[in-house]
Amino acid sequence: MAGKSPSILLIIFMLGATSTYGAPIEGVTPRTMFFLGTGARLFVKGLHREDEEGRKMDITVKRLLLSYSFMPDVVATLNTGYVEKDMAGRSSEGVADTWLVAKYRFFHGDFPRGSTMASLLWGVKLPTGSHTERDARGTLPGPLQPGTGSWDFILGIAAGHLTYRYNIEGGLRYRVNTERAGVRTGNSLIYDISLQWKLHPAFPLEVSQLNLGVELNGVWKEKNRMGGTIITDTGGDVVLLSPGIQYILTERALVELSYQVPVVENARRGEFVTEEALLTGFRYIF
Repeated sequence: MAGKSPSILLIIFMLGATSTYGAPIEGVTPRTMFFLGTGARLFVKGLHREDEEGRKMDITVKRLLLSYSFMPDVVATLNTGYVEKDMAGRSSEGVADTWLVAKYRFFHGDFPRGSTMASLLWGVKLPTGSHTERDARGTLPGPLQPGTGSWDFILGIAAGHLTYRYNIEGGLRYRVNTERAGVRTGNSLIYDISLQWKLHPAFPLEVSQLNLGVELNGVWKEKNRMGGTIITDTGGDVVLLSPGIQYILTERALVELSYQVPVVENARRGEFVTEEALLTGFRYIF
């Protein structure tokens, strides 16, 4: 099944790092950058996907996220990248689709050495990736194309409770996909919950720290449609377990690593499911 796409996948909206709090690696967070400025995130993610017919696809995604905070409670993010795909001797590579996402933190309550907050999220996906790539055997199948060719939209909410030693954060997003060439990928409900624990505060320097985290990242997807007709062998749901580690280098920079495996697989035979994924990344606030 199409889990977190490079967009969904993911789709990760928080770009900041502080000397106090780590952040979800795969999921969504209600946090903004707390001050006017620009943040950047760069990550590489390798995914191995399979469907019930035994077809295997390997994907490497390189994503760059640039975020600008117009005010302490409002941040806009540009999420673009490059993707490489390989399946059964056929391959493609190129610019991926691009997401533009806005976040508004509508609730924020501080307490000693901690905070509780909630935010609204909305965004649009631009079809910047090619969806007409060909090889010697003809036009590549849709899952193998670098882009989708459709304009898609997302709306969601995220909330979190942050303390000095641990953070609990989660979110719920609904993605609406539009039609392209008579085919419309099913809309999807994306849900995340994450727990981060500060293992070593001030390690090894006062401004550094080591964080461990674990996340559950789920996607429920409707069936696809072709010309208004439901494609029966599509849709379903998948939940991924995502343990991760972050090392905050300074108040403005961190490095991170996350590994994903499925714990729930209920996808139809026509859907590719992520069997494992590895993400390495870097974040910096200017």
